[in-house]
Amino acid sequence: MEKQNLKKPANPIQLRSLGWVDEELAMIQDQYSATLSAINFPCYTQSSSKTKDYQVVVDGKDYGMVREINCGNRFEYRALMADGDYIEPVSDIFHTSAIDAVCELARRHHDKEFASQLTDYVIAVSQVQELASAQLRKNTKDLLSEHFRTTDVHHSGQGER
Repeated sequence: MEKQNLKKPANPIQLRSLGWVDEELAMIQDQYSATLSAINFPCYTQSSSKTKDYQVVVDGKDYGMVREINCGNRFEYRALMADGDYIEPVSDIFHTSAIDAVCELARRHHDKEFASQLTDYVIAVSQVQELASAQLRKNTKDLLSEHFRTTDVHHSGQGER
């Protein structure tokens, strides 16, 4: 029986750790803690089996509701005024986080400073997520490249003695 060379490659790839993501998100959370702690969702009503309406209170003031819609593999959020009317989002699409819908409510209540702080928070978190996603893609690409490189060497017989 042939003996296979199972040594590790001479130049193993170096995957970058994603531990920095938790640190960055914690710093963002700390930076915006006063803004985020101003938001309360004191109660909700179950509108249907897939829909919940959460009351939004910011610094003691009722801002309306955020409707959470369960779409199976994801959730969508809509801002609702106290009378139940939808607020059309600036982007013209459903929100992917409750914070985005709260931001719509803040704009409707002419609380521009609070809406701006929430927007900055969402942008900061999104940037970290995009950087982490790019790093994961690079790590995956490096792993696949290394796998196929070592597989090609092994199958071509160059790795055997």
